[in-house]
Amino acid sequence: MNNLFTQVVLYDNEELQQIKDKNKDNSQKIDWAVYYPFTSDNPINDKSKNIDFVKNNAQGKSYSSFNKTLWEYYRWVAMSKDFKEFINWRVYSRGAQAEPVNLNNNYWVEFDEKQDVTKQALAIVELNNILKKKNIHFLLFMAPGKVKNNDKDISGLLDFSNQNADDFISILKDNNVEYIDYRNFIDGLSDSSYRDLFYKTDHHWKPITGMHAANKVSQYLNQHYGYNIDLDLINLNSYNRVQYNKFFLGSLGRKATLAEATPEDFYMYYPKFYSNFHYEVPEENINIIGDLSILYDMKNLEKIDYYNSNPYAAYNYGDKALIHIKNNNVNDGKRLLVIKNSYANPMTFFLSTGVDKIDIIDLRLFNGSLQNYIDKYKPDTVLFVVHTEWLTLYRPIYSDDHNGFWDFR
Repeated sequence: MNNLFTQVVLYDNEELQQIKDKNKDNSQKIDWAVYYPFTSDNPINDKSKNIDFVKNNAQGKSYSSFNKTLWEYYRWVAMSKDFKEFINWRVYSRGAQAEPVNLNNNYWVEFDEKQDVTKQALAIVELNNILKKKNIHFLLFMAPGKVKNNDKDISGLLDFSNQNADDFISILKDNNVEYIDYRNFIDGLSDSSYRDLFYKTDHHWKPITGMHAANKVSQYLNQHYGYNIDLDLINLNSYNRVQYNKFFLGSLGRKATLAEATPEDFYMYYPKFYSNFHYEVPEENINIIGDLSILYDMKNLEKIDYYNSNPYAAYNYGDKALIHIKNNNVNDGKRLLVIKNSYANPMTFFLSTGVDKIDIIDLRLFNGSLQNYIDKYKPDTVLFVVHTEWLTLYRPIYSDDHNGFWDFR
C-alpha cells in the first residue's frame, strides 16, 4: 500500500515507505572479489587480533537497524530531547553511539573517546612499505574534525579525537610515512572561522573547505610527485555558486531531530571554465561524458526531505565502492588512486579538475583485493583520506567480507 495515510504514518521510516523514486534506482550489487581476487601470499592477513571489534561492529549495526525501524522514531527522540532539557541533563556519551551535542548556535558535534590507534597507524605503515616496493608514492591526508585542536574547554577534556590523531601522526612520522595534516593550516583560525569550515548540523566539512583541501593536496603533488595541476582551477574564483536555502539537515541534526536542530543552507559549485570528463560509477550503471557537473548526483536535491535525503551525497555520487574519473583536458599519464571516506567526496570532485585519471575506492563497500586492484590499475600515487573522528570508528578489521576501512589486503 502506498497512499496518503501510509505516507503520513511512515513518514520517518524510509525502509517501510514505498517511494516511487526507489523503483527508478539503477544500482547493482557487484562482487568486486570476482574481478580483484585475493591471493594466499598477501602480507596483510591478520584476523585474530580484531575479533572483539567485529562483534562490537555487529552490535552497532543492530542498534542502528532498531532505530530505523522503530515506529515514530524521530518523534520519540524529540520527546526525549524535551525531557532532558526539562531536567537540565548535561551528561554526554562518547564513542560509537555518541549523542550529538549543541555547543552553541546550532553547531552540533559528537565527542570521541581516548583510544589506542596503534593498529590503524601500523596498517598504514605496512601499506606504505608495500607501495614503496612497487615504486608507488603514498600520501596520507588527515582531515580535521569539528572540535578544534586547541579548544581548551573541550579538546582533551570532553573530546579526544585530536589526541588520537596526534598519536596516529606520531607513528607515521616515526616510520617516514608522508602525510598532510590539514589541522596545521586551520588551527590558527578564530573559533567562529574554524566552525564556519563545517556544516553546523552535519559531521562533514563544507564543499568550499574540501576545495581548499584539494588545493593543498595538489600543491603537494606538484612539488613532490611531478604533477602539473593547475591550481587556479581549484579556487573559489573559478566557480559559480548555487544556493539551496534551508535545504540541509545533516547527520547530527537528524539525530537531534528538528525539535532542536535547525536546517541550514547548502551550496553547489559549477565551473566557469571549460571542462570535459569521462565519468564511470559501475554500481550505478553510469558511464557518461560531459562537463564537471556530471560528477553531481542531483537526486538528493530535487526536494526538501530532511530525514530521508542527503544533499552532501550529491558530490561525486556519495559513497560508492569504485569510481573512475578521466579528465579529457589533461593527458600527462598521471594516475591517482584515492582511498577514501565521505570527507573526500567534495575533495575529489575538485581534485579531478587537474589530474589525468583518478580512481576512487571506498573500502567499506569495495570487497575485492586492494593490492590486486593496485597491481592492475598501476597508479603512480595512492592518496589515503581519513579524518580525526574516524580513527576510532573504523579500526583495522580483517573480516571475511573485506569491508573494513583499514583492510588493505
